[in-house]
Amino acid sequence: MVAVVAAEKADEAVAQLTTAGQSAWIMGEVAEYDASSSDRTGDDFTQGAKGVDGGAVLLTGSYSG
Repeated sequence: MVAVVAAEKADEAVAQLTTAGQSAWIMGEVAEYDASSSDRTGDDFTQGAKGVDGGAVLLTGSYSG
């Protein structure tokens, strides 16, 4: 499951989930993406998945488990 929360609430959300017995970590951030100014490639970047150009995803951080 993924929860999208305000950046200033991320640490609090992780703490509350951890207290509730759930594994939780910050996996990235939501940010504006300008395709015309980027040449990102690689396994950590996906754009236009499933034949639709609906945005892009850049995975950052690491899995906590």
